[in-house]
Amino acid sequence: MATAKPLKELIQPYPYLAKALNHRWCERQEPDALGDSSHTLARWLRSPTANGLLTALDEALQLLDASPRIKQWRKSLADDREGIRGALFEIFLAAWFHKQGYSVGAPSKDADFTLPLRGGHSARLELTTIQRQTNLGMLTERLQAVGAGLNLAGHLSYEPSKLRNLTATNVDRIVEAEIEALTSPISEGARTRLEERSPQFGINLSWTPSHTPNIYSRSSAEWVDANQD
Repeated sequence: MATAKPLKELIQPYPYLAKALNHRWCERQEPDALGDSSHTLARWLRSPTANGLLTALDEALQLLDASPRIKQWRKSLADDREGIRGALFEIFLAAWFHKQGYSVGAPSKDADFTLPLRGGHSARLELTTIQRQTNLGMLTERLQAVGAGLNLAGHLSYEPSKLRNLTATNVDRIVEAEIEALTSPISEGARTRLEERSPQFGINLSWTPSHTPNIYSRSSAEWVDANQD
């Protein structure tokens, strides 16, 4: 496997993102030998397809560099693995408001941020995201990196009703279990068809050798429909 560039080099094209993800962060988030990292932004920095998103994020952070919320957003980007997509949503929305001529004010106790309006009034905004779908996306991204390191394609099915139990910590445990299983000295047949290890999340995962490794994800109902066709 070719030696990958360190994150502190990969982040150089994004100077405003680098204010949040400093050298110490980069050293902590260097991925393991299979390319897995627990932080979404570390995986994106290594992805050949994420340049557009990272460029847009850097430009949004530049627009908001003087915002009262900027320190909190930088901290969320660096530290909050479980809420990272919520932070991204806030940043991109605040940047859009900035482009429309609104100055994003400081947060209040019951709002993510405020928008000053005419006549001395202000609008208070509280944003929400669907966290269970966020964590499923995090799991899929990390498994794809693991599979790519071993030339394996993954087929993942899940029960949507059980995803409420899937936290970022549980994602860590599932990925660690898969890495241990995939790298243990077992037969090729067992390696390419893994048994379900996470029944409480309704997740089932199997692997097959592939020269174009990817993760193919569907809900359990979608797999049933596809197999009946």
